[in-house]
Amino acid sequence: SNKFETLMHRCLKAYPLFFAVSPNAFAFTLQPFLSSHSSFKQSAPVLLSSLNMATNLETDKKGTYKRNAAKHRHCIQKGSEFPPEADRYHIHISLVCPWADGVLAMLYLKGLDHIISHSVVHPTWGKTSPDPEDTHFGWVYKKPGDDPVSNPLGHGSFKCDESLLPDEFTNVASVRELYNQCGDNSGPYTTPTVYDKKTKQIVCNESTEILKIHNLGNFNTYGVQLIVLM
Repeated sequence: SNKFETLMHRCLKAYPLFFAVSPNAFAFTLQPFLSSHSSFKQSAPVLLSSLNMATNLETDKKGTYKRNAAKHRHCIQKGSEFPPEADRYHIHISLVCPWADGVLAMLYLKGLDHIISHSVVHPTWGKTSPDPEDTHFGWVYKKPGDDPVSNPLGHGSFKCDESLLPDEFTNVASVRELYNQCGDNSGPYTTPTVYDKKTKQIVCNESTEILKIHNLGNFNTYGVQLIVLM
């Protein structure tokens, strides 16, 4: 067990960017080992709980990946609680999340970036609570020029560059804090997430449905018409 633990730590030191830039892939790869190997059995439940809260990640005992259904699935449409309005909605984005990247690309393709704001978290997970007993790590906000960020194991040094965009409306320090403010204390705390600045609610955190919201006629008054996706 000591050899296994040493090997894992060496891998993390050698490839810190794997965890820092792609925590979903790291979690998916490592979960079966954490769940089964004796040297990690005691710490695995806490770590796996944190991974599940942050990434919408679930695996069974065989390591099979299972994606949970998104919890927030309202639609922006005329006559609903969330009608299409300029400067009302905000999207929380992680550039290392492919689902969030697709939503951000659609935002610009439709020409809606001037009426739907967005913010960009740091690509490295950080601690989301000052409570030392709270072990959760997830998407955190940093400003360009802030001190470099190390991954949760203390490896690497990843700078805060101009790609980072803090949420200047809510001023939350993490995506988790946004969810907590909206009454969701169990997560998972994922991106992309559409937030209603008027009612202060999470509208939707299912990427495929956010794409449909943007690409249907809901916002055609403000942007371009329907884009045919092949």
